[in-house]
Amino acid sequence: MFALAGPVTMHATLTALDEALVAVGQGERAFSLARLEGSDSAAIAMLLALQRQAGAPLQFVDVPASVASFAGLYGLENVLPDLVASASPAAC
Repeated sequence: MFALAGPVTMHATLTALDEALVAVGQGERAFSLARLEGSDSAAIAMLLALQRQAGAPLQFVDVPASVASFAGLYGLENVLPDLVASASPAAC
């Protein structure tokens, strides 16, 4: 399992995406989001890009409440179900 870590904001998204794509290229399909810091809507954009470029279903675990909340707000239940399923009613 590959752990995405650090801030995933507008300024840091490309670096995180590049690192995750290397992991996908090596066969990784599961990603822990537990170590993400200061995530904003750019994290959602990065995860959408990662899912699209992977060309195969990915699994996201340890989803921070802020990321789950953004995913639910944007109606991504069918695109990133792991993220939205992690959203508790209090997080939204």
